[in-house]
Amino acid sequence: MEIIGKNIKRFREKSGLSQEQVGVYLGKKREQIAYYEAGTRQPGIDELEKLSDLFGVELSAIFEQDEAIHNVDLALSFRSNEISDEDLKQVAYFQKFVKNYLKVERLCNEQV
Repeated sequence: MEIIGKNIKRFREKSGLSQEQVGVYLGKKREQIAYYEAGTRQPGIDELEKLSDLFGVELSAIFEQDEAIHNVDLALSFRSNEISDEDLKQVAYFQKFVKNYLKVERLCNEQV
């Protein structure tokens, strides 16, 4: 599942986050994030869900092989070199909110 690692890295870089910041958010060491990105270790489903919230993408986007879809899937992209751990949690919460709102909006439009 090398694609998972590549996608984690791609989304992390698009968000302007370091491996250290993602590690703190997940409660993991930076090295563990590097292993995930290299594809030598696989994150659990709970970690994948937290990452999808942090990056503002559907969980399925982490498994997606088509890079073009990644450009569309980002609900919100942010960049910050100096973001606190608490701010990162709030960003992830907001990303999840936006992602869920867009999902509901899509479903409502399908029913019309």
